[in-house]
Amino acid sequence: MTPGVSMNCRVFLALGSNLGDRAGHLRAGVSRLVRDGTVRVDAASSLWASEPVGFEGGEFLNAVVAGRTVLAPALLLERAKAAERAEGRAGSGRGSRTLDIDLLYYEDRVVREAGLEVPHPRRLERSFVLVPLGEVCGDATDPVTGRAVGDEVAARIGAVGPAVRRVEGPEWWKA
Repeated sequence: MTPGVSMNCRVFLALGSNLGDRAGHLRAGVSRLVRDGTVRVDAASSLWASEPVGFEGGEFLNAVVAGRTVLAPALLLERAKAAERAEGRAGSGRGSRTLDIDLLYYEDRVVREAGLEVPHPRRLERSFVLVPLGEVCGDATDPVTGRAVGDEVAARIGAVGPAVRRVEGPEWWKA
């Protein structure tokens, strides 16, 4: 951590990869996020495998990390997109990718700006986000629905996309 920097904003980010060394891309993404000390990762979900949604491609590995930052939401998203590019992601369209990082929650704030919507608009519609999200922030309150994230997971999990399967425990990102 950067000396004298207070990590005051709690954040949750979703990571996914379905190309190449998928777990390696996820670990590299976390490493790039925390590199300068303005983002700290406190916990991670397990790694979960899922089929792609809305396109043909290889199986994804997905996870959610919980942490703290001093960066404003737009700057944190910019850091995430830089990490994606550094891992070889080209463009921002749907489809196969080496690394995808989405900002799910930033404190209990609702942010609607050009190119940025927090909480992430599809966070409660995807099993590959819901399951790992429930692991790391089940007690947090969704600022849009006003319900505990764990309750949202329990209410929606059977109705949101293909099943996921656990492939590695929550220490994956420390390897």
